[in-house]
Amino acid sequence: MSQRIEDAINRLLINSKGEIKSRIAEVVSHVNLTDTSTICHCYCLKVDANNNLRLNDLIDFIDEKILEYAIPKKEIDEAREYLAQTNSTAKIVRLRKKAEGLFTDLEKTG
Repeated sequence: MSQRIEDAINRLLINSKGEIKSRIAEVVSHVNLTDTSTICHCYCLKVDANNNLRLNDLIDFIDEKILEYAIPKKEIDEAREYLAQTNSTAKIVRLRKKAEGLFTDLEKTG
């Protein structure tokens, strides 16, 4: 896994108010793989009241957080400052579009 993806997942787990914990459950944590420096943390999707996996809910949650992971904090801070000064969300909307543009659907990867 690339460091960028690992960092994004860590931010989902650590730098939130715990919202993701309503969507995933820890199966096992801090498992050392023999003869490596790898430490595993395994999670599974939770189910809703109808016993359906909360996959779409997790996808929506990640989608709502995409700007925070794809755009440098400095640009986000500038957009927040602009919002505070002007009450305009224009720069935030622009950053959202920029974040979405960083991702693409590919039939083949690699």
